[in-house]
Amino acid sequence: MAEGREYISHESELGSVSISEEVLAVIAAAAAVEVEGVSCLGSGLSSDVTATANRKALTKGVRLWVEEEKKKAGTPFELRLTFSVREEPDGPCRLAMEFPEGLEALCNGIPCQRDGGWYVDKALQTLTLPQLKPGENVIQIRGTYRGHMELEDLFVIGDFAVNGNREIVREGDALRLGDWCLQGYPHYCGEMVYHFSAPAYRREDGRVVLELGAHSAALVQVVVNGRTAGHLFGNGYNTLDLTKVLPQAHCPTTQSPLICATRY
Repeated sequence: MAEGREYISHESELGSVSISEEVLAVIAAAAAVEVEGVSCLGSGLSSDVTATANRKALTKGVRLWVEEEKKKAGTPFELRLTFSVREEPDGPCRLAMEFPEGLEALCNGIPCQRDGGWYVDKALQTLTLPQLKPGENVIQIRGTYRGHMELEDLFVIGDFAVNGNREIVREGDALRLGDWCLQGYPHYCGEMVYHFSAPAYRREDGRVVLELGAHSAALVQVVVNGRTAGHLFGNGYNTLDLTKVLPQAHCPTTQSPLICATRY
């Protein structure tokens, strides 16, 4: 044990455990122990450990860190985030962030306005970005600290691709079969639509069956000549009977949106 620290020894079925004052304070916080009382919520910790932690907090006047954090409410802060643009996107881009209420977002010094949209999850609300410039672009998030605040990942979204140097570039004209991540979409979690024509080869039993190769899509929707032929869920399913949507001796034009798994 380190010198100059006060420890408490607790006997349990797992053996003897030595716990410092600081660790006890963290345990008390994890167990939702109230500093100025003795109540605690169930946490899986044994009652004698939480009670000991509570007594230590009371006798030593230890304030739990969560209580200290509440005192910081109203403290101003600013986050500065940067990303690079090699080729300006053709269309407008947006910033998606969770619960932007009470926060100010700027891109290259220009305020970003909420546009009423959302991305993937309705909690991820979108703000319209000004025209991006070649080189470094800077996003600033300003606000005042709130005890319940949780700032999650931010997303720049739009019609663009990302190269191997993690720079925004223009999208290509077509996407080949294979890994999207190697074709400019390392973080993309939306859908892709593949258009192709195929001969309506019928088997001896008169059926037309589409067979996909290996894929990693969460969902594949197959559309034949404007009609939905069916859906394949997960990469364990790669065959679909198209007989009902094809007239005899017809050559179909198929569309297959491959939808990747989203956040939720």
